[in-house]
Amino acid sequence: MPREESCNPLSVALAKPGNEPVSQTPEDLSLPSHDAGVLFRAEMASQNFVLGYWKLIVGVVVAGLACVLVYGQYTSWDKGRQQAYAADVAKIEIRVTEILPMLEFDPSQVIPEDLGKVATAAAELSTLGSVATGAASAEAHMKAAEMFRLLDNPERQLAEYDAAIPNAAGDVVFAARSARAALLVDVGSMEASVQAWQELASSTSGYLSAYSMLQLARTQNLAGDTAGATTSYDALMAQHADSPLALTASEERAALGRTPAAVPAPAPAPEEPAPTEQEEAQP
Repeated sequence: MPREESCNPLSVALAKPGNEPVSQTPEDLSLPSHDAGVLFRAEMASQNFVLGYWKLIVGVVVAGLACVLVYGQYTSWDKGRQQAYAADVAKIEIRVTEILPMLEFDPSQVIPEDLGKVATAAAELSTLGSVATGAASAEAHMKAAEMFRLLDNPERQLAEYDAAIPNAAGDVVFAARSARAALLVDVGSMEASVQAWQELASSTSGYLSAYSMLQLARTQNLAGDTAGATTSYDALMAQHADSPLALTASEERAALGRTPAAVPAPAPAPEEPAPTEQEEAQP
């Protein structure tokens, strides 16, 4: 007896033409590229990049960590070296600590032996400044310059300022440059002093700029350049009207025998509104 065909609707549907079984191969399961989402494609691209260049990425990270480690070690080493240089400066300076005040206020009371000690200390500080670096170098040269000033040796003092400036930082830069500019007058370099004050006035701001302009005007006046001094005084009063040095500039400008320029007055305070009729009626 022939076997009856199955009446299962699913079997019948699959047996119809055009309803072949669905393929389960990976090629058939993959989606077209235009059907994939943007985030999915970005994720796959990033994974491909990491898998393809992971050695390079690891190398870059390791190199970066090594640079950070080396920089940290160098910073620690340089800090320790600066502290060691500062200690050397103190050791030299302490030998003449008691002599320097007497040399400042009453040089006639200082015996030649003590003068020799100060001269030796100044020379040692100068040598240390040429060996040290950074702030320690600037400190050594500045202290040497001060000792040469007390020893009345402006040439060596000027040389120490020149050596200190390249390594100075912060306020020490202005201290060294302004001291050098003033000392140039004592060694007879008037034009160089004027130029130094001009550079300071243009490269600083606020009170330091006003101070530099005042010293510039004074140096120009000392050099016989009355017109230049007048111009510098006027510039100070115009650019730094709120500075206490503006009044000093006005007074010194008037002493030059020229018509003084008035210092700009501060802006007046706003007037209070007039009282209303109700306020006037109140007792």
